[in-house]
Amino acid sequence: MQTTTPDENINLALLEDATLSGSVSNGRGTPQAILYDPLIEDYSTRTNWNEYGVGFGDDLGRPDADNGFKMASRLAYDKGY
Repeated sequence: MQTTTPDENINLALLEDATLSGSVSNGRGTPQAILYDPLIEDYSTRTNWNEYGVGFGDDLGRPDADNGFKMASRLAYDKGY
Protein backbone atom coordinates (compact mmCIF):
# COMPACT_ATOMS: atom_id res chain seq x y z
CA MET A 1 0.00 0.00 0.00
CA GLN A 2 1.29 3.42 -0.92
CA THR A 3 1.27 5.91 1.94
CA THR A 4 0.06 9.40 1.12
CA THR A 5 0.82 12.53 3.09
CA PRO A 6 -2.38 13.95 4.62
CA ASP A 7 -3.51 17.25 3.14
CA GLU A 8 -5.08 19.70 5.60
CA ASN A 9 -6.93 21.32 2.68
CA ILE A 10 -9.01 18.21 1.96
CA ASN A 11 -11.92 16.95 4.03
CA LEU A 12 -12.03 13.24 3.13
CA ALA A 13 -15.74 13.10 3.97
CA LEU A 14 -16.38 15.44 1.00
CA LEU A 15 -14.83 13.10 -1.58
CA GLU A 16 -17.24 11.60 -4.13
CA ASP A 17 -16.56 8.06 -2.93
CA ALA A 18 -17.29 8.88 0.73
CA THR A 19 -20.52 7.58 2.26
CA LEU A 20 -21.75 9.47 5.32
CA SER A 21 -23.91 8.00 8.04
CA GLY A 22 -25.03 8.93 11.51
CA SER A 23 -26.86 7.40 14.44
CA VAL A 24 -29.42 10.19 14.98
CA SER A 25 -32.80 9.92 13.28
CA ASN A 26 -35.59 12.48 13.56
CA GLY A 27 -33.14 14.96 15.05
CA ARG A 28 -31.63 18.21 13.87
CA GLY A 29 -29.87 18.37 10.54
CA THR A 30 -27.88 15.70 8.74
CA PRO A 31 -24.24 14.59 8.86
CA GLN A 32 -23.69 16.49 5.58
CA ALA A 33 -24.75 19.74 7.25
CA ILE A 34 -21.68 19.84 9.51
CA LEU A 35 -19.00 19.10 6.91
CA TYR A 36 -16.46 21.89 6.74
CA ASP A 37 -14.61 22.50 3.48
CA PRO A 38 -11.16 23.96 4.14
CA LEU A 39 -10.80 25.06 0.51
CA ILE A 40 -13.71 27.50 0.73
CA GLU A 41 -13.28 28.09 4.48
CA ASP A 42 -16.96 27.41 5.11
CA TYR A 43 -19.43 24.56 5.43
CA SER A 44 -19.66 22.62 2.16
CA THR A 45 -23.45 23.04 2.22
CA ARG A 46 -24.90 26.10 3.93
CA THR A 47 -28.06 25.68 5.98
CA ASN A 48 -29.73 27.97 8.49
CA TRP A 49 -27.93 26.32 11.40
CA ASN A 50 -25.42 23.76 10.05
CA GLU A 51 -26.07 21.37 12.89
CA TYR A 52 -26.53 17.66 13.43
CA GLY A 53 -27.77 15.95 16.55
CA VAL A 54 -30.74 15.20 18.72
CA GLY A 55 -33.87 17.31 18.52
CA PHE A 56 -34.20 20.64 20.31
CA GLY A 57 -35.02 20.06 23.96
CA ASP A 58 -34.12 16.36 23.86
CA ASP A 59 -32.04 15.44 26.89
CA LEU A 60 -29.50 12.65 26.48
CA GLY A 61 -28.40 13.01 30.05
CA ARG A 62 -24.68 12.36 30.28
CA PRO A 63 -23.94 9.64 27.72
CA ASP A 64 -20.56 7.96 27.75
CA ALA A 65 -18.53 7.44 24.56
CA ASP A 66 -20.41 4.25 23.71
CA ASN A 67 -23.89 5.76 24.05
CA GLY A 68 -23.54 9.17 22.44
CA PHE A 69 -24.55 9.82 18.84
CA LYS A 70 -22.10 8.97 16.09
CA MET A 71 -21.23 10.16 12.61
CA ALA A 72 -18.99 8.24 10.21
CA SER A 73 -17.54 8.61 6.75
CA ARG A 74 -16.72 5.41 4.89
CA LEU A 75 -14.46 5.61 1.84
CA ALA A 76 -14.69 3.24 -1.10
CA TYR A 77 -10.95 2.48 -0.84
CA ASP A 78 -8.05 3.07 1.53
CA LYS A 79 -6.48 6.50 1.01
CA GLY A 80 -3.22 5.39 2.61
CA TYR A 81 -3.30 7.79 5.56
